[in-house]
Amino acid sequence: MLEAARASNADAIKKGTVRMLRGTVERIPYEEFFDKAFARNSFHLWPDRRAGLWEIQRVPKRGGTLVLSFDGPARRVVDLGSVRNALQEAGFERIDNPQAL
Repeated sequence: MLEAARASNADAIKKGTVRMLRGTVERIPYEEFFDKAFARNSFHLWPDRRAGLWEIQRVPKRGGTLVLSFDGPARRVVDLGSVRNALQEAGFERIDNPQAL
């Protein structure tokens, strides 16, 4: 995935506006760094979803946004109600459009 991301962001990487790092959702090496976090078709594959959500809750700047997106095969295996519950348990206060997750 990292190589695919590098290929699709090659211009931004060259300009210095994007930097790619290998890591896990459970250990993000930043403090109050991100404005937005986006995970597409991967949440249901995280080894420890709870730890990942707690970590994502920890690292954004004030007012940061998390978007979880599910389409294709992922849409068939993800229970949006359990995703909503997991987000609430992790301390996310505003959860919009759960049907569109």
